Amino acid sequence: MSDTIILGALIVAFAIFATVHVLCCASFVGRAPLWHASLALVIPPLAPVVALRLKSKRLAASWIAAALLYAVCLARAVL
Repeated sequence: MSDTIILGALIVAFAIFATVHVLCCASFVGRAPLWHASLALVIPPLAPVVALRLKSKRLAASWIAAALLYAVCLARAVL
């Protein structure tokens, strides 16, 4: 594959991941203690854990899918 296509996919995957992560953390503000949202914003792997505790399976699944997409694109770019 062309390096340009791989770089473009990596940028798009990171943008999706960052957007889903911020969306998760923003949704925690009204439903969970504020420290859950701020801690999940600083420590990204906590976002799906807090989402699952709040019974938000869609947000957790979206976050995990976006993280996997980014990891696959990053691995492809490195290798």
